[in-house]
Amino acid sequence: MRRQQRPQGREPRAESDRVRRVPAASPGGRLCRERQAQAEHHRPGPGEDGEVKASAPQSVPAIGDHPAGTGVLVEYTVTWPDSTTASRKAVRVVQQGDTWLVDQSEDIAESDEAHGNPVRDALMRG
Repeated sequence: MRRQQRPQGREPRAESDRVRRVPAASPGGRLCRERQAQAEHHRPGPGEDGEVKASAPQSVPAIGDHPAGTGVLVEYTVTWPDSTTASRKAVRVVQQGDTWLVDQSEDIAESDEAHGNPVRDALMRG
């Protein structure tokens, strides 16, 4: 029995680093756009996610195991069971062919807000 070699490059550090590839032109991409249109008219109930907002993309440099890519501030709300919480995350995405992959996701800390560029600050500490 022959042993398979692992491909070169960074291995996912955790289950959350693994991503599902969905090209925008794929049927899955079409379904995502349809779901987004439906969500605009839906109010979240208990255990549901609310509105998701994304900032304008910005270039972020490489650091450690993370390649240079595009940073985005993602804001969303979750209702569970009776209270609603808002979360803010900085997300680094990199393009491979026609697919965008999430490489890094960090919570936005108060210290990130203090310097005027929370996306870059959060992604550069990870």
